[in-house]
Amino acid sequence: MVNVLPKSAADPDPLAHLHKMSATAGAAITQYVAINGLSIAALLLGIASVLAILINALWIVPVVGIILGLLSLRQINRSNGTQSGKLPAYLGLLLCVVMGGIAGARQIVDSIRAKARTEQVLATLTQFSNGIATDDFAAAYQAFSPEFQSRIPEPQFIARWKDLEQRDFSKIRAIRWNQVPPLFSDDVSGQIPTADLEALVEFAQGFELRVVLHFRERNGAWRIYDLPAFFQGERHF
Repeated sequence: MVNVLPKSAADPDPLAHLHKMSATAGAAITQYVAINGLSIAALLLGIASVLAILINALWIVPVVGIILGLLSLRQINRSNGTQSGKLPAYLGLLLCVVMGGIAGARQIVDSIRAKARTEQVLATLTQFSNGIATDDFAAAYQAFSPEFQSRIPEPQFIARWKDLEQRDFSKIRAIRWNQVPPLFSDDVSGQIPTADLEALVEFAQGFELRVVLHFRERNGAWRIYDLPAFFQGERHF
């Protein structure tokens, strides 16, 4: 004799079992959300944007970070919930905007400062050029720094230019800037601003001589502290 068990006890509904498994599996799938790669890249570039403050040439870093941050937010918004990463994207954007703004402001300030320095250096060059061209060597001598004047006394300075005009070259008509931006830096002590300026010496006979003038700034005034083309071999400090 065969005992027949109730269907609910002996043979549970296999479809009900499968329904529970599929519901669990579906929930697991919907919980997985990928992190957008561009948002991570934007965050990293935001952190790297600090370098743009230190090195002007790296201003492109925050710009690229802003572009990637905006692209990542666009992708996340269009992913229908399958991507995340808004927080790193926003942080990256914030860092890029702040650091990029600071770097941009610094470049503007540096540009204004360099323009003012260049005008001061060119004013000194003009003073020197006018003095030489008009034979007012005493006025030209005042365009030189105390360090230069301590090495080359004024009588020696005047004699040198007269000798150049009478023996080596013809009359000097002008000493003009050749439009190459001056190179500004600090001396070996790191305390005294310096500048190297290229100029063209024009002679009455029609030829030109390219020279480099070295300037130093002291107490807000830029003065020539070395002119190797005409005072070669002189020691400078």
